Amino acid sequence: DASVQRRLPDTLLIEVIERKPVALWQHKRHMAAIDITGRQLTDQRLERWNDLPLLVGPGANAHVKDALELLAATPLGSEVDAAVFIGNRRWDLKFKTGETLALPDQPAQARAALSRFASLDGQGPERLLGGHFTRFDLRLPGRMIVAGPAVAASLAEAEKARRAAAQAQRI
Repeated sequence: DASVQRRLPDTLLIEVIERKPVALWQHKRHMAAIDITGRQLTDQRLERWNDLPLLVGPGANAHVKDALELLAATPLGSEVDAAVFIGNRRWDLKFKTGETLALPDQPAQARAALSRFASLDGQGPERLLGGHFTRFDLRLPGRMIVAGPAVAASLAEAEKARRAAAQAQRI
């Protein structure tokens, strides 16, 4: 932004305010750097800002502040590859390890769900992130719905244990 003021008798005052990119926004196969208001700054030489968060989807730019606050509120923020704006109302987080986390549509509920997920994720080989699951859905309060190969394996193992217990009762 720029403004020009004339101060009589012989002075011009020019003020230039540089807008700083805070995220990259991808929409319809087009990528642009955006500022905190969601305004597109440039779509040229974006490699300069590879370290900025990636927001994806229609309307994501208008909610950049919400997305940045959400990512800053969790230790998992650095592990997020992209925040995808879904249905013009909520975020899915895509992690660098390949999983997707579906969050509730209310910002306070989304922050609480992400915080709960971060505490459940832990560290080490028993982490939720890292290949055992493909999707986590925290849109329903107090519930986590998971999908992926580990779920199928766990269900098969539980069925096997149930059958063994039923057979042991018959003996």
